[in-house]
Amino acid sequence: MPDPTPAEVTPAERDAIALIARRAGLTLNARQFELLCAAAPYVEQMAGRLRRARRFTEEPASVFTFGA
Repeated sequence: MPDPTPAEVTPAERDAIALIARRAGLTLNARQFELLCAAAPYVEQMAGRLRRARRFTEEPASVFTFGA
């Protein structure tokens, strides 16, 4: 399997990722950690879309109405 492309994260972000991995109980080798660092910006973007502010008039996603 080819080596992962170098992650575009800052040293501070790498430290935060390492801390999160330790707190999750993960034991990662160098390759696995690089893969995690490469995926982290995408995960952060996805999580940001979930935790966005909602307008008062927006309905919850679980609401479904049948068409007439």
